[in-house]
Amino acid sequence: MTMDSVGVDIPTCVSICKSLENIVKKSIGPNALHTMISTATGKVLITSDGLTILKSLHLSHPIGRMIVDAVTSHHRITGNNSKSFILLLTELLKQIQHFTEKSTSQSNFIDRSGSRQDLIRLAHAFHKLQIEILPRGIVVDLLKSSTVTSVNQETHRNVKTTYQAIITTSMAGKLNPQTSEIFMNLVCDFLSTSVKETGCLYANLMQIIEMFEQFCVEVVGLPMSESRILEGILLQQDFAVTEDNFIEHSDDPCKFILVDCNLSEFKPDVDSTLNLETQSQLTKALEFKSKIMMRFLQQCQSQGVRLIVSTQRFSEMALFLCKKFGISVTHCAPEDTILHLASLCELFPIYDIQECLTSENVGVAKFCQLLTLGAHRFIHLGVQSEKLNIHQIVVCGPIHGLCRQYYNCVLNSVKSLKTWLQSEMVLRDLSPSELSIKKLTPGKQPIGICIPGGGVAEFVMYKTLQILKDSESDAYLKAAYSILGEAVLSIPRTIHENSNSSEYKQKSFICRLLEIKSLWDIEGFAMGVNGRNGQICNMAELGVLDPLVSKVMLLNDVLSLIQQILRIESMISVPTLKSSQSDLQNL
Repeated sequence: MTMDSVGVDIPTCVSICKSLENIVKKSIGPNALHTMISTATGKVLITSDGLTILKSLHLSHPIGRMIVDAVTSHHRITGNNSKSFILLLTELLKQIQHFTEKSTSQSNFIDRSGSRQDLIRLAHAFHKLQIEILPRGIVVDLLKSSTVTSVNQETHRNVKTTYQAIITTSMAGKLNPQTSEIFMNLVCDFLSTSVKETGCLYANLMQIIEMFEQFCVEVVGLPMSESRILEGILLQQDFAVTEDNFIEHSDDPCKFILVDCNLSEFKPDVDSTLNLETQSQLTKALEFKSKIMMRFLQQCQSQGVRLIVSTQRFSEMALFLCKKFGISVTHCAPEDTILHLASLCELFPIYDIQECLTSENVGVAKFCQLLTLGAHRFIHLGVQSEKLNIHQIVVCGPIHGLCRQYYNCVLNSVKSLKTWLQSEMVLRDLSPSELSIKKLTPGKQPIGICIPGGGVAEFVMYKTLQILKDSESDAYLKAAYSILGEAVLSIPRTIHENSNSSEYKQKSFICRLLEIKSLWDIEGFAMGVNGRNGQICNMAELGVLDPLVSKVMLLNDVLSLIQQILRIESMISVPTLKSSQSDLQNL
């Protein structure tokens, strides 16, 4: 068996990252340009969402695929930063390439092994920076420029104001300002109506994200303005059969059960084969099946059940009997829908119709209605829960591509809020004296920490790394501080470039950086770049806020990936192995 080995060097990685950067660079900031994606099936999607663009590329180079996988993993948790990830990684690799070229030029001869040792030592330096400097030195300085919000019932108004700003910032550039405001209000209304207690916001957000496909419904063919919040949930199926006078009773409370079995079939306690030799035996067997169905439906009727939601398709006979007993049926429901309803209402689905029906199997909905949205028909079920006021977001769009874009924006904004509340991730490594900067006590009560956007976090990191570099004696750690310090500026630099304003044309980013440095001692670290006009201003006052944890996780994940890349020496292409015995013996 032969395997091809190909060397991997920094210039190759830089070239790959530059290609990715050129694709997403103009999509950063509130003035972001959009990218049109045409799929192999002919579908067209216009978006500025970094992850959507990157995943559509279908890269062939393993390094490129590894980078996109790392971005996907980061985005899945934070709901943001996919384009910033590419910018930061690209600039890091370019700075590393410059460092290695400088080291080589200062040597009397070109020694590849020496260059490789430089990269390994740099990887060690980045590891130390990630493990020791990031969670203590950098986080402490970021915390000084951050806003801490206690999340409880007494601070409900402040909490809502903060998460409105975080949602708006998350959607900036992905949607136009008017559309962004509509969906920001939609998400805020959804949280206000769904979350019973502000102190339980984080737990509720986790539940919503975990089952987001059930909490958010896409309706294609309606204008975006038709998007709304509905009480209860929508079952994306029509009725197979309805009880008599269903419309008259649609606003009345409705008892329902969840069934994950076929009403026309049942399984005996042990596996067995039934041998029918005569017509009368066949008739009795069918009558027996019918009796079991009748007995089950009689139990439903005695419990007041008016609706059966089933994952299995019911036979015509089963539907006829259900209608006869005054029970409506929707069948072929996805299993996830059944599990979601069971979890929300704390019900036990029925897996065998021979089981005895109890109150633990029966749920109560405030209403059960047939709802038509455009060309789509839904069953609107007003289910209730003790932990959550159950509501559903209906996202509408004229075409599938726009509808999916709105859906992703809503999901990513909810993930940003979740990240905002994961403050323990950045506080757990700090000492009591460091926590006293913001009078914090970890674990005492839920808190959210955010930092102004517009490059404020990156400017703070840059200053911190410059101070560390000046006091460092180790050459490679000093280089790591310098490389990372220059790399983080790529994010505010791109925001400044994409502002496309007269201010941008008149003043370069270097002038802006000097201006910010002069204001650090006067205004503090809240000064950043306004992505709409390129001006330096107080981003907190503009309501541009990012979760602090999101910024820390971005730096942490990029540093993890850069260490992996620096340690890769070659790629091996392994051919598909034949399954013959002789080939296996030769291995």
